[in-house]
Parts: sequence; C-alpha cells; structure tokens
Amino acid sequence: MKELWITSEEASHILTANSGHAVSDSYVRRLGMKGKLSSKMIGRKTRLFNRAEVEKYIVKQRAKRAVDHAA
Repeated sequence: MKELWITSEEASHILTANSGHAVSDSYVRRLGMKGKLSSKMIGRKTRLFNRAEVEKYIVKQRAKRAVDHAA
C-alpha cells in the first residue's frame, strides 16, 4: 500500500474534524517536529505529513486556566 502525504493545512482540517475543536496548521507542524506525527521535508520549508497517522490522531483540548484579576 502506497503512503499518502498531505500538507499541514490539509492535516489541520482533518484533525479539527476528528478532535471537535480548531487545530491550527502551526500546531500540526509542531506535532511533526516533536515526532508525534510522521513527516518528511520537501525543500527547505515544506513539511508533509502521513495521512494515515493524521486520521488516527486526536488532539485533546486543554482546559482553560482561571485568571485571578484581583491584585
């Protein structure tokens, strides 16, 4: 089976749909750099991501921190 590689923008759309909240393409690139998603470099700046891995990955939304404005 041939591997399919997609851009960070395409990956962000898939992760947003699977995770139920917005996932930016910059966060997708960060996941690739940390080794959470397989990626390969094309040229100096372009990184592609393995579609099968992206489709399986779920990004959990972090809880928002309460801000104490009383000082």
